[in-house]
Amino acid sequence: MDKWHGYTAFLLVSVFYISATEGLTDYRVTTILHPPLVMSQGDGNSRKFVGLLPDLLDKIGPMMNATFSLNHVQDNRYGTLDNTGNWTGMIGELVNKVSII
Repeated sequence: MDKWHGYTAFLLVSVFYISATEGLTDYRVTTILHPPLVMSQGDGNSRKFVGLLPDLLDKIGPMMNATFSLNHVQDNRYGTLDNTGNWTGMIGELVNKVSII
C-alpha cells in the first residue's frame, strides 16, 4: 500500500452489495475521479484505478473477507436532486441500485 501523508478529504462513494459466496462478500463501489484519492490509468479493458481509495480497499478487503469492484460514476457527478425528484450521480446510482459492472 502506498503511503499517504497530510491529506484530509471527504471520500464519497456509493457501495452496492452484490453477493456472498462461501464467506466472501463482493461489493460494487461507485466513485468519482478526484486526485489523489481516485485516479485512472489506462483505457478500455486495461483501465485501472489508483490512489488512496483503491489502496484502502485493497488493504481492508482481506480483513473483511470481501472483494471490491471499483467503477466510475456514469454521469461524472456526485449527485443532486433534479426537478423531477430523481437523484443524479453517485447518489442516484445508490438510490436506483445501478449494478452495471
